Amino acid sequence: YMSFALLSPALALQTGFQMQLWMSIGIVGFIGTVYSAMGGIKSVIWTDAFQGFVMLGSGLLIIIIGTSVVGGGSAVWEIIKNGDRLSFFDFFNPDPRSRNTLWSSIIGGSFIWIAGLCNQSALQRISAMRSMENARGAFLINSGLILLLCFVINGFGLVVYAYFAYIRCDPSKAGLIFNANQISPYFVMSALKYYPGIGGVYVA
Repeated sequence: YMSFALLSPALALQTGFQMQLWMSIGIVGFIGTVYSAMGGIKSVIWTDAFQGFVMLGSGLLIIIIGTSVVGGGSAVWEIIKNGDRLSFFDFFNPDPRSRNTLWSSIIGGSFIWIAGLCNQSALQRISAMRSMENARGAFLINSGLILLLCFVINGFGLVVYAYFAYIRCDPSKAGLIFNANQISPYFVMSALKYYPGIGGVYVA
């Protein structure tokens, strides 16, 4: 969990500011360590809440702007449909070797959610609640927001795919990125570079 939590913002920082990955990881780790040590669990929870809303807001904003860059919602839909990115029948395919089916989402997602509820990060936050009732309420709110975030992330991915299909460019093959995880920050920094502040919002 900690490695993922460090790597995600570090990749955005690396792509946005053209720095070495080890340096961006060090910066993110240092900032996180300082505010956690100084503010305790309260600062961590407030930061998580603020960052969650920033993620939702920036994700929706980038989807809207990215969709307009491609040519509108109908253009994005046509591209992802032609690219076979949303296949209704494959979603119900019982073959366990198929990727992203209903069954793999339910079974695999259940294990992910169970792991998410039992890790150190979740237990610290639950233990910090004043009562079990408050903890249950926070969990329900969190579940709804995470579900919304999943829709935003999937929409973001579809817009990124539509954009690069639209301009007929594979950033990885073109040597523009060196890691598949860099494609989202590269999309923001290249496709949306004429929109002031979007890069900063994404990094945040």
